[in-house]
Amino acid sequence: MLWLGVFIDALAVFAWGTALQITGVGLLSNLAYLTPVAAIIVSYITLGEPIEPYAVIGMMFVLGGCMLQVFSKWNLDYYSRSR
Repeated sequence: MLWLGVFIDALAVFAWGTALQITGVGLLSNLAYLTPVAAIIVSYITLGEPIEPYAVIGMMFVLGGCMLQVFSKWNLDYYSRSR
C-alpha cells in the first residue's frame, strides 16, 4: 500500500512538472480543482462506487468553472501575449 501511494505521488509530481514546463502556472493551477472529479471517476471505475446525483452536479460546477477560467477572453488574450 505504501509503495502504491509513493508511486502514484511520484507520477503526479512528474506529470505536474512536465505540464508546468509546457503551459505555465496560471493555466495549470486549474488542475487542482479537478482532483475531486478524478477521485469520483477513479473510485467508480476501480471500486464500483455509485456516483450520486449531487456528485454529478458538483462535477458539472467544477468542470464549468475550469472551462470559464481556461477559455475566458481575458485568459486567452493574456496567454497569447506572453508567448
